[in-house]
Amino acid sequence: MKTFLSWLNEDAKIVLSGKGDKIAKPCDELKDIQLKIASQYPDYTHFKMNTTRKCWVLADGDRNEVITNIQTCCGGVHDFSQKDMGSLGAVAIEVKSKSGKPITLYVGQKPLNKQGNASAGVNNEMSCVNVVNEILKSANPIDIVFIDRKRNKFVCRQVVAVSHEGKNVVGGRKADVSLVSASGQAYSISLKMVNAEKWESLDRKAKETTPPYDVIGKTFNKLLAAKFDSKGKISKDADAKTILHYDPNTSETSFIEPYPSGVVWKADKKLATDVMFGSDCGDENGCIIVNNFMKKKNREFTISHKKMKDFPNGAAFIKVDWIIDSLSDVSNTKEEPYIMISNSKGRTSFTNYTGIRAQAVQKRRALGAKKKNLNLDTVKI
Repeated sequence: MKTFLSWLNEDAKIVLSGKGDKIAKPCDELKDIQLKIASQYPDYTHFKMNTTRKCWVLADGDRNEVITNIQTCCGGVHDFSQKDMGSLGAVAIEVKSKSGKPITLYVGQKPLNKQGNASAGVNNEMSCVNVVNEILKSANPIDIVFIDRKRNKFVCRQVVAVSHEGKNVVGGRKADVSLVSASGQAYSISLKMVNAEKWESLDRKAKETTPPYDVIGKTFNKLLAAKFDSKGKISKDADAKTILHYDPNTSETSFIEPYPSGVVWKADKKLATDVMFGSDCGDENGCIIVNNFMKKKNREFTISHKKMKDFPNGAAFIKVDWIIDSLSDVSNTKEEPYIMISNSKGRTSFTNYTGIRAQAVQKRRALGAKKKNLNLDTVKI
């Protein structure tokens, strides 16, 4: 019987990596799946292990194509619920174990090189652009109507073109996709995937000294002086530890245990509005659309050329999960914006302090059951 290492180096020519220095050993059934993928797709020979039954194919290019190829090769269904596999989820493959019991294996995808244009968010944006372009092939100009599960609508009149705007952040722009009408009117759409946990990274804005972002730096300065007892509670005891720890060996600053792994508070109205809508998505010609366009069923649309009350020349209709066009839409939901300051190696959200990051995140991430974040809405510093 060949050893685990000989299986890697001789038979499969497969390269495995893991989290840090640890590499989970794939179960025999997952080995078979990896071998099958690698033999059919020569570019898919690098795998990153998550657990003994979960791994990622490391491959560059279109992430949707990689997922589709995995399904073509191994069967299975695209399961977005596997949060530990990333925002793209993974292909769930049902097999029988060596003992005859049914088990589920998960194979996801990550870029082989540094994530950039291959990220799930960018792929989602490009999938939306592709949907609109497909519509424009059939009719141009045409009214395009996004409809969410509550029947809310976002109407883009007489659209003639669509563009990807994800990297255009000048002046606080948030649009990822822009639909342009025959008259030159731009409809700005910020796209979010279902269950996304972040509104915006605040590495740059956390340094601002004017409203509404100045509160982030002011709060951080208070944290520098905050002291905690051995149970992680705020304390005025002179011997209590400060919340932040500086490591002279790495020049990194971090929150230390048993103290909070992060600090959070609910964003005020102005700050929340800005991190959500920016300068271009908050008026009648802009909105946030929550939808996983990468899933085939979420890219379907219908075109009607019939004369309708609101659309005398017909229209195209695209179903989406949720349309957000005001702050009130997320009030008292898990999507409410919270500011989070947390450990993140190498980040420099605050001048002279490396290893600390500021972000605007959804409430569910800030106050999730597994989080140890200090909520400043309930504790004063």
